[in-house]
Amino acid sequence: MLPLNRKCRRCCAASLLLVSLANTGCQVWHTERVAPESVFIQRQPHFHRVSRSDGSRVVLEAPVLRDDSLSALAADRPVAVPLRDIQRVETLHFSGGRTIGLVVGLGAATVAAIIGIFLITCPGTPACSN
Repeated sequence: MLPLNRKCRRCCAASLLLVSLANTGCQVWHTERVAPESVFIQRQPHFHRVSRSDGSRVVLEAPVLRDDSLSALAADRPVAVPLRDIQRVETLHFSGGRTIGLVVGLGAATVAAIIGIFLITCPGTPACSN
């Protein structure tokens, strides 16, 4: 395997950052307007954000309804949340508006960066004097 130079590593890191930003920009938490137990019976989204009656929030991964509580992983640790303590349930949904905004914003930032680089480097080169 060839060693990567510093410039290539920076480019890869920037690309990874842009991809991760794009993934977060495409989704939004949506509050469910039905009882918590019916959300888990009707649909089975992979992630749920649960607001408890004490004001705390926890993101549950692959929750399962067992008797009167939700059992799931939260931050890679098993957790059980009693249904009586759940104040609100939110699920992840695709957001077209956020995705379009992200694409337009990244495009504008790219164009601005290219223009900025051109304006900074151009005055010192003979090609710009024509």
